[in-house]
Formats: sequence, C-alpha cells, structure tokens
Amino acid sequence: MLYKCFNQTLLLAVFHEIIGFDSWDVFRRCLCSGMEFQIDPEEERKILVKEKKASFENFNTTLKWHTLVLQKRDLMRKKAEEEKKNVIGQLLASRGLELETDDDEAV
Repeated sequence: MLYKCFNQTLLLAVFHEIIGFDSWDVFRRCLCSGMEFQIDPEEERKILVKEKKASFENFNTTLKWHTLVLQKRDLMRKKAEEEKKNVIGQLLASRGLELETDDDEAV
C-alpha cells in the first residue's frame, strides 16, 4: 500500500511540475475522475521539450556519477596494489631480500 501511495505522490509531483496545476486537489479530482486533459499542440510541444531536456540532464548526471564511481574504484585498486607491494617489500627487507623491479627485467 505504501508503494502505491509513493507512486501516486511521485506522479502528482511530476504532473504538477510539467502541467503546472495550482491546486493539488483540482489535479487529484481530474486524475481520479478520469477526466482527459485537453492540451493544445503548442503546450504539448513545450512539455515534450521539457521532458527531453530533463531526460538529457538525467543521462548526463548518471554518466558523470558512474564515471566518478569508476575513477574512485580505479584509485582504490591502485592504492591497494601499492600498499600490497609495500608490505611485501617490507617483509622481504626484514629477511634481507629485495623485490624485483621492472627495471631489472629490462636489462
């Protein structure tokens, strides 16, 4: 029941933003009575432009978010790898050994 209530509230908020009803009660009555909205083509075009812009902004925001998450993951992996190498180097140094480096392989 809570889920249905949340969806209705979300739907009301979206339509309030797009169509611009001044009163929530008027909108609820229209929605509940099944009254169809008569929207002129110009208003419909404006609504579609708003929806397209909102969709584009949502896509960009999501893309930025995922990019940041992937960058953070890569940094954390790199940091963990460096810490692992440091610990291994310390353990080898405590036994009097040395960790091979990439420079040794090139010679």
